[in-house]
Amino acid sequence: MCIVMLMIVAYVQARNGGEAYRETEPFTFARLCRTGWAALPAAGMPILILGGILGGVFTPTEAAAVSGFYGLLVGLFVYGDLDIRKLPNLILRTASLSSAVMLIIGTAALFSWLIANANVPKMLGEWITSVSTSQVVFLIIANLLFLFVGMFLETIAAILIIVPVLSPIAAQMGVDPIHFSLLVILNCAIGTVTPPYGVSLFVASSVAGRPVLSVARRLVWPLSGLFTILLAVTFIPDLPLFLPRLFGLID
Repeated sequence: MCIVMLMIVAYVQARNGGEAYRETEPFTFARLCRTGWAALPAAGMPILILGGILGGVFTPTEAAAVSGFYGLLVGLFVYGDLDIRKLPNLILRTASLSSAVMLIIGTAALFSWLIANANVPKMLGEWITSVSTSQVVFLIIANLLFLFVGMFLETIAAILIIVPVLSPIAAQMGVDPIHFSLLVILNCAIGTVTPPYGVSLFVASSVAGRPVLSVARRLVWPLSGLFTILLAVTFIPDLPLFLPRLFGLID
């Protein structure tokens, strides 16, 4: 649902003067086949990553190195759009961008350590149970909490700190575990790109070489679409539970 919503938002923005929009040749089946064939070498990268990790060939960290080497080979020998003489500059730029990203993630990790040591999750759990026993009220509070936490913490850190506290409360309120898990992931994902302190917002700004405010302005409509999906998933549990029920994973 999120992908479809973002596709709609991107199309509407492009049609209304988006900066990256330009007219191209008409869509045809022949063009689809031609483009798909040209994309096959690049499409091998996710297959290599997932296959290697799931097959136990290498760890996720090693997969990053393997995929980088694979991309280098494809760029040099298949597409021919990489110049070996520019490789040192590319390595330096990659190191610069990676260090900026790691600095941001490191700061978020420090913040998560401070929250955990201040016993904030336990206090939040006690406060939520004292406010109301309504499932709707709990879902609203949980959404706001995960959105807020997601703006400051890396997603995995937010999940490890907050979920153990809220998960038992969600079970007491009668919230399906799959429904609750999807809400957690969706909220944290949206939180990382929500101004003014979304972690991924600063990462995108660093990678794109643009001011944070400029990146944030472009996120108004995509975030509006994602919040619409979040509201639908929150208050219509049948939407996120449709596929698990269809495959017989839940009753």
